[in-house]
Amino acid sequence: MRMPFLLLTLLILATSPCAALTQQAADFIKSAGLDPANADVVAADKDGVIKTTFRGDAAAFSLERLATEKKANAVRSFVVSRKVARELRTNFKRYKLQAGGIPGYDGMYLTPAERLLMVDKIVEPR
Repeated sequence: MRMPFLLLTLLILATSPCAALTQQAADFIKSAGLDPANADVVAADKDGVIKTTFRGDAAAFSLERLATEKKANAVRSFVVSRKVARELRTNFKRYKLQAGGIPGYDGMYLTPAERLLMVDKIVEPR
């Protein structure tokens, strides 16, 4: 009886969309001015691969891949944008847009559904 539970647990862990950053990615994230242990960085990594569109074409982004490709600005934008997405999903009503925009934010790192949430927030009556 315990064996199926153990197998199920291992299967869930193995197919989890998030995995710890490789040492190479963590080192690059540090060099980009971020702490790999920071809650926002960890959460962005746990988001795994973000499947979206870019200029009409399918695109996929992850913190690991952006760091491995040594794209410092993209790494910083990915972390900020994923934080915004989490805040919109968890607390849409209370989320306040910053006057003048969100430093580092790039809607490219949001899923299509998250982009629609952002549009709803932008056009929301004040």
